[in-house]
Formats: sequence, structure tokens, C-alpha cells
Amino acid sequence: MEDNYYKERNIMTKLPVILLISLGVLLLIVLAFFLFRFFNKKEPFNIEENFLQVGKSYYSSNYGELPKEKYECTSVTLETLLSKNLIDKVENYNSCNKYNTKLKVCKLESDKYQYTPILVCDSINTEEKFSDWKVGTEKDLIADSSDVSFSFLGYKKVTKEPSEIMEQWEDEIAVKDYTVISTTTYYRFRDKEWQWQETSTEYFDRNDVGSNLAYYATSPDESYPNSDSGTTAYKWYIEEPIVTSPIKKYACKNPIGSAVSYKDKPCSESIDGKTETVKEFYTCGVTEKNQSGSTSYVEVAKDDLCDCSSYKYGSNCSIKRTYYPSDETNSNRETVYYTAAPVRGAIKDVSTKLTVYRYYKEVTTTTSKYYSKSPSETAIKVGNGRWGSWTSYSITKPKDYETRQIETRKKIKYQLEDSNAVEWDKISSDYLPLEEFINKLKDLEYNVSTIKDVNNNQDLKYEVQLKYRKQNN
Repeated sequence: MEDNYYKERNIMTKLPVILLISLGVLLLIVLAFFLFRFFNKKEPFNIEENFLQVGKSYYSSNYGELPKEKYECTSVTLETLLSKNLIDKVENYNSCNKYNTKLKVCKLESDKYQYTPILVCDSINTEEKFSDWKVGTEKDLIADSSDVSFSFLGYKKVTKEPSEIMEQWEDEIAVKDYTVISTTTYYRFRDKEWQWQETSTEYFDRNDVGSNLAYYATSPDESYPNSDSGTTAYKWYIEEPIVTSPIKKYACKNPIGSAVSYKDKPCSESIDGKTETVKEFYTCGVTEKNQSGSTSYVEVAKDDLCDCSSYKYGSNCSIKRTYYPSDETNSNRETVYYTAAPVRGAIKDVSTKLTVYRYYKEVTTTTSKYYSKSPSETAIKVGNGRWGSWTSYSITKPKDYETRQIETRKKIKYQLEDSNAVEWDKISSDYLPLEEFINKLKDLEYNVSTIKDVNNNQDLKYEVQLKYRKQNN
């Protein structure tokens, strides 16, 4: 009995242990199952993110296809990505439109790129998720999500008539904004100048008559001690008649006889006192015989001169000899000699022939004025000199010397750059999309096809309006 009892008790004692072990194993199996399901759980396929990364990868390999200019946009389609075998799980895109599904990329003003995936698929259509377009700035954009577009308000340059062309020294132009038409260089110079000392020979020339030089046997002035080698010359004289007035005569006759006598006093004052005056007259003393053989005086007028000019004036005239230039009548008192007649009518006194000389002195003088060049071959500079006056400006370039200073100055022909000379006219009343903007410019005969062409045209400019739209959650 006791044995059976203890056997039953042993069985009953082990039963809870077995149950516990079984329950633990079951729990481990359940836990292992859940853990396996948890770690092998697959994330759902995000087609939008996948398409964005594939598109970026495409542009990384094809960098040249990215927009070059700011405000330009381009895109790559699903069809292109499929043709390049860049999509791994093609089956995820079977319901997508190959041509309308694309990755859009735009170059912003900051030179950054804005990527926007646009999916047109059965499972997702991003066009339906975007909000309405709004005007904004780059700060409003969400990278790799927001859609962006640009519109353009264009302007064309309108140039007014150019301002008057003016010419002025460059350093005198007061305005800052001007266009240079031409530039001309002008020159001026000044030379170093000195006073000059020179020694010259000064001849005693007081009695020179033009080129007819005066000579002397001895120095005519003690300050002229030097003489030349000498030459043969003569003293010269001038002969002139001595001019007198007619004398008054009286013709007297004695009443007893017929003879006529001539007196210097009235006949009544004659010695015998019996003569009478036949007539009174004037004469130069010239007498002549008449037919009866008697001698009588040749009569002249009271105002006539007795100067040897004719026979009736010559009886009382005499010749006066005076030496030139002293007017001395004695040749010994004349000291001046000439080789030729010094005056018209002068007569050479051959008895005075002599070797005579020209006398001179050495004179040293300093010029009162300053000169840049020597006034003579023998002149010597005095002192350190000074700078002369500047010449007037000239377009002729002067020669350069050590003793010359040269300055240049530019004269400018120019036109004022008037800010009002150029105006910008709008080409449209409102902002235009890029394609319409380009076509508008073409209509205005501008040779442009891209925004780059517009940027390179100095006669065009534009304002940009950024619009964006965000995806709604």
C-alpha cells in the first residue's frame, strides 16, 4: 500500500514541472515567430523618393544637361530613365505615363538646383497633390519637393540723341561720367637759361661814314689803345666859294669934263667936292670895257650874292678850303684819314698820304637778358642759370635735352554719360513665361532663343517673378 502511495505521489509531484516547461517552449515559439515577422517586415515601396534619387543620379552622370543659366528649367522623363536602364524595379512604374512622369530641375538665383519629381501614375499623381501657384522667393521652397516656375518682365533699351561732343583739358573736366571720343597729347617745355659773358672788339668809329672807315695816325682816344695792321689813306678837303653881298658904287662926273669916275662914297663927298652923282648901283666888283675903251663895273641887283656863279658875280669871290670832318683850314690840324671820299665833292689831299690805323679796345660785357644758347662762339656762361618761361602747349613733341624740362597735358573729346540719355521700355504689360517672353523678343526682331541670349544682349534686361507650389500632405 505504501509503495503504491508513494508512486502516485511521485507522479503528481512531477506534473507541474512538465506543464511549465511546455508552456515556456510555446512562449518561445510564439516570440520567435513575432520576432521573425518584425525583422523581416518589408517597407512599402516609395515611388516618389525612388524616382527622385534615380533622376538625380542621371544628372550626376549627365551634368551637362543641367540648366546653365539662372531661371532656366529642364526635365528628364521616365522614358529616358528606362531607356538608360537606371530603374531597378520596373514593375513599380508599369502604371506610370512614361512621358509625363519626369524629374524637373530649375536653376535658382542663388545658383542652387531645385528638383521636383512629377509622377503621373495610377497609384499616385503629384499634380493632384500640389497647391495653387503663389508668388514668392527661394526661402519659400522646400528642397526636392516644391515646384517652381519663373516669369519675365522684359525691357528694351531706348537711346536718346547723344549729347554734344566737348573738348577740354583732362585735368579740368569736372564731371565723372563721360565717354571718351579721342585723346590728344600736348607738350610744352622750358629751357635752362644763363647770362653770358663775352669779350668783343670795339673800334673807335665816331668818324666812320657808313662803310667808309676813319683812320688815324695815333689813337684818337686813350681808351682805344690797340690798332690794326694799318692801311694807306689821305686827308680830304672841300672847296667852297666865299659868298659876299654886292658893294654899292657911285658913278661920279665932273661938270667940266666928260670922264666918269667910280667912288665908294657919294660923289659930293669927293675930295674936290665938285663932282656930281651920275648914278648909284651895286656890283660884285667885276669890270668890263665898253666900245669907247673905257672900263665900267658890271651891275648886279642889291639882293644878289657874289659867289662866283657867273662872270658878273666873280670878281670879289674867293675859294675857302676846309678839311673833313674837322672843318679846319689847315691840314696839320686835321687828324682823320679816309681811303675814299667821305662826302660828296671831297677832294683828296695827296700831300697827306700816310699809313694810318683803326684803333680799338677789348670790351667784356655780361648780357642783361638770359639765353638758353650762346649769343656768340666765344661767350661764356655766368652763374648757375635759371629756368626760362614755359612755351605754349603744342601737339609737336619737342626734343629732349638735359637742360630742358618737358610737360605733357591731355586734351579730351568726350560726351557726357547722361543717365537720362538711355531709357528702358517695357515689352509687355505683365510677366510672361519664358517661352512667351522669348517669342515676344523675336517679334521685336531680337535674335534670341534662350535666356542666355537675352543675358548677352546689352540692349535687353528683365525682372523675374518666382512662383511656387507645395505638395499637400
